[in-house]
Amino acid sequence: MGFGLYPDILSRHLLTVGSDPGGIRATHPDATTHPDATARSAWPPSTGGPSGGRAPDREATELTLIFSGGLLLTAAAAGATLAPLGSLLSSADLAVCQGPVILTGAPEPAAEALRRAGFDACATATGHTAQLGDADRSSLLDALDGASITHSGAARDRAEAGALTMLPVHGAQIALLSATDAGQSATARGATGGDTDGGVDRLDPARILQDAARARDAGADLVIASLDWGGPPPTEPAASTPPTERQRLTARELLGSPLIDLVVGSGSGAVQPFEAVNGKYVAYGMSAATASAAGTRGSTPGNTPDSARSRDGLLLHVLVRNTGLGWMIAGLTYSPTWTRDDGAVLPVADALDDPGTALGVRSELTASWLRTVAAVTGLGPVDGTRPDRAPRHFDTGPASAVPPGDGTTNGTTNGTTG
Repeated sequence: MGFGLYPDILSRHLLTVGSDPGGIRATHPDATTHPDATARSAWPPSTGGPSGGRAPDREATELTLIFSGGLLLTAAAAGATLAPLGSLLSSADLAVCQGPVILTGAPEPAAEALRRAGFDACATATGHTAQLGDADRSSLLDALDGASITHSGAARDRAEAGALTMLPVHGAQIALLSATDAGQSATARGATGGDTDGGVDRLDPARILQDAARARDAGADLVIASLDWGGPPPTEPAASTPPTERQRLTARELLGSPLIDLVVGSGSGAVQPFEAVNGKYVAYGMSAATASAAGTRGSTPGNTPDSARSRDGLLLHVLVRNTGLGWMIAGLTYSPTWTRDDGAVLPVADALDDPGTALGVRSELTASWLRTVAAVTGLGPVDGTRPDRAPRHFDTGPASAVPPGDGTTNGTTNGTTG
């Protein structure tokens, strides 16, 4: 990153923010515990989640944040779907999901599966959440509350809609802003002006920057915008999916301000490139990190059933450092993931390094790795970004020779891994 961020950090200290910070969700005056202390343990949790590796009251000079793509779950299969991700999530100081979308069943089992896998918070402003009625949206948020998962972007009432989501993590205050562009016509976008509509925050850069200013005024060290683009979906699932003009303009408007540190996108139905903007990062799309179960894999928006590319996703690792000028994002790594026929989401490097992984599955995993790396670098290499780790052993069969981005693997391999 060089010194590109330093002028940005300095300009934050020169900002005079006159807005009232208003409500703050998931924070506390001493910035160390969750406000609902009778129902939830100290934040971040000391066990059962990504923060277990470091004592909650210990300040840090480096943090690792993990963000997922969209989570599409069923109540019955959520635990099996998410379980393989636990090894990656356990390395994080804070893990944030996008969603979740509960396709079938009650939200409580899925929320509990998120907690057990290691997620601490969710960005809930999605096209699916925007389509929920008041009762169903409240049930989803109640379930997340019951699992001690903080959320941002959807609300049960106007007071909650105006609250900020602040996440104290080992000495750093991180503000999570979540908004969706899904299902909005030009008329609807102009009418709402980016305000909360139907209990879900709409994607409007001016409103996001206003909320970011409130967060800075409330003491946020970092402000991260999680955006659900909502399309348009790729017309050809096997092709690469560059960011749209709207995506790039939105990223430039947000990252052109010293108020926003990182933009994380999803909802486009595919892995999309990373880019450096104004010395900061945007990850345009991480695809759907999960699938619900056998038979429904590949039915996410923008993907035809059984397309090889519909299995691909990634977890984004964000390295954060506390410098003499404050907290800053020092780099990004990512872990490609691949969805097995039974709906389980496998970290590709781990699965390839597992000697018990079947040969046919290994060739699928290798092709998925190549597609994901090609998609992430679709706008060219970005300094400070790389895969979190490469597999020690790649398959050398025919599928591994498939050119990156060519989804010609048939997606019908045996769904077992040993």
